[in-house]
Amino acid sequence: MTWLNEILHSACSISAASIAKAEALNCAEFWMYRYQTFLTGTSASLIALFAAILAWRASRRQLGQAAELASRQLRAWVSAQPSFGVSFRQGAAPGARFTIRNLGNAVATELRWRADVVIAEHPLPPNIALPKLEGVQWTSPIALFPNDPLFGEVRGRQVATVEEIAAIRARTKAIYIYGELFYNDGYQMEPRETHFCSFISGKTDQLRHLTNNYKAEDLKLTFTKVSDKNFAT
Repeated sequence: MTWLNEILHSACSISAASIAKAEALNCAEFWMYRYQTFLTGTSASLIALFAAILAWRASRRQLGQAAELASRQLRAWVSAQPSFGVSFRQGAAPGARFTIRNLGNAVATELRWRADVVIAEHPLPPNIALPKLEGVQWTSPIALFPNDPLFGEVRGRQVATVEEIAAIRARTKAIYIYGELFYNDGYQMEPRETHFCSFISGKTDQLRHLTNNYKAEDLKLTFTKVSDKNFAT
């Protein structure tokens, strides 16, 4: 085995010309000295690769944020706002007119909507849902251009009772106009949605006119949004 020891010893030996000091180094020191440039280069490469991966991920995130911002600025935004309360009386259903507007920059295509008018508690208790719109017929799809208003009118499905009219005048109940719109704008696969809900308020004589089949067009009412029932996607 002497010959093997001699080979191993020669593998770990360093000439005086390769090192300033002519001192023998042990095997570990030898290999560390011989390959320190390789190890340093490898470490630097790994650090550079890691930094490049981080920069790539940050760039992708920034591109995604920029695309989302551009979509929000260029897409269609369709809103609906009640504008007139249709007068009624006992035995008839309340109604309302409202204005649909495209406040965005893209054409809203295949726009359709459905809505309802109900008499419900006022103020509306938290987390209380209004009757579902299932069974209410959708309008025919149309295209709505930016800043081009669309006018709609809806009548409730239930007629008003004497007790409900008295409660409206006493402000313990109110007339709620609510509905939903679906449309496309080319910036996402799924249809976009707008859900709206407002209630009618006014002075005592205005509410009396509203519930007494007042036919004049000068009926001044206030439409107040129900905060947790107005949202859009």
